[in-house]
This record gives sequence, C-alpha cells and structure tokens, in this order.
Amino acid sequence: AAPVHSQNARGRSVTLPDCKWLAWRGTDYTSREMEVFAPGTYFFDCRLDQFLLFIKEDSLFVMTSPGQNTQTRTDELTVIGLVTHSAEFTCYDDDGTTYQYEHGKYGTLRMKVTAEGSDYSVTCKYNAHDGYKNRIKRINFEIYNGKGELVRKSIEMSNV
Repeated sequence: AAPVHSQNARGRSVTLPDCKWLAWRGTDYTSREMEVFAPGTYFFDCRLDQFLLFIKEDSLFVMTSPGQNTQTRTDELTVIGLVTHSAEFTCYDDDGTTYQYEHGKYGTLRMKVTAEGSDYSVTCKYNAHDGYKNRIKRINFEIYNGKGELVRKSIEMSNV
C-alpha cells in the first residue's frame, strides 16, 4: 500500500522492484482502477480520499465485504490477482469470536490460479480441522494478465 497522507497532495512517487505490479487505485473495496506496471519509479496521481494498493506479479489478494465487527461475516470472498504463470494463497478461517481455533477448530482454504494461454484454471480446496464448518459459499476471482486484461471466474464451494 502507498497511502497519500499529506493535505493537498496530488499523489506520490513509488518505486516498484523486480517484477510486474498491478496498481489498484480506489475509494472503497468495490471500486477498481487497475493498471499493470513494469519495475521502475512512477508518480501516481491519487487524491487524499483514494488508496493505492500494489499486487505483485503471481500473487493473490483476498478480501471480503467490510463489516462492523467479527460477528458480521459474509459467505463470499473476492480474490484479485496479477497472474502471468501461477499464484497460490491459503486463507485461514475461524468463527472470529471464540478461542476454539486454539483447540484446532478452524479451516483453511487453498486457492491456486494457473495461466493457460489467454485463460486461467482455478482450483480451491477447503480443509476443515476438528469438524469446523465451512461458511464460505462463493469465491469470485478477478484475474489480470501481464497486459492488464481482466478474466473473471467464480467458484461455488458446494462444487469443491
């Protein structure tokens, strides 16, 4: 993340190392202004009420809709990635309110996205530990290639 935190600032300089990066500029979790950048130093126009988030090549960023507290849970995840080869992410899941995870009651969701020409294969595997019940019903993938082109995929967890 590269926050703009100075009053009246019109943006900021950012140095992106080693690989391609997906720059996400937005005002909330639903807004999408995405662009792919090669390594280098850039000035990003960004207002004080916007954010800049950078997703590294062959990486996944997992999020859900915002809630007021841990008891406000959703059954849907959104995964954003810049994938030119393959990317993996393991998401930890527990009830968010008790300490049952200390006794082994939790779940893990392993996601993998692999580039296959101009398309992608997506695999998801949920592992319930000690009888933990999966609450995730749907995963929406927004996958960007090295040119910034978007491919959308969805997985229904009942099919996993």
